[in-house]
Amino acid sequence: MPTNPVSLLVMIVLAAFVIDRLVAALLFLLSFSSAWNRTLPEPEMIENPDARRQSLKKQKLIYFVLASLLALFFLLSYREVGVLKALGFQRTEDTAIASSVASSTGAGTPDPNATVTTDPRARSFGDFLLTWLILVGGAENIAKLLKGQGDFGREKTEAQPIEITGKLTLEDHSERRT
Repeated sequence: MPTNPVSLLVMIVLAAFVIDRLVAALLFLLSFSSAWNRTLPEPEMIENPDARRQSLKKQKLIYFVLASLLALFFLLSYREVGVLKALGFQRTEDTAIASSVASSTGAGTPDPNATVTTDPRARSFGDFLLTWLILVGGAENIAKLLKGQGDFGREKTEAQPIEITGKLTLEDHSERRT
């Protein structure tokens, strides 16, 4: 596993992208099932706005659940991957252990950069949760970024035809110039 913070952060971004692609592929394959389509029809095929909105909510929920499970699997497989750890933050327990080791050895003031960890793969729950959130929440935004939909806040709307109403009067001023 890379120890360079940049490499770890790139790994997290790539993992978020892979999670998004796996979930999209799984949902695509499920769309061929007639039982799946009866349970969760495509929102574009529903004419009732309330039913369409409910179908979109269900799709987002299923995406979230699948992405959450894949992110959890990734984080349990690679226990040393963590955003806070990659950025150099240390757990409170590690700092306390380093202070007690420094005072017991007579070293005086503990080195604030020194950490003593009982398990090198140890990760705080906050680091785990933040990394999981980035993997799950970042997956969809990374996919949008790679698709070229730069604005993450709004859905892209299709171009609507322009309709102009009113009265148009044309005047010919060419005879006055001669």
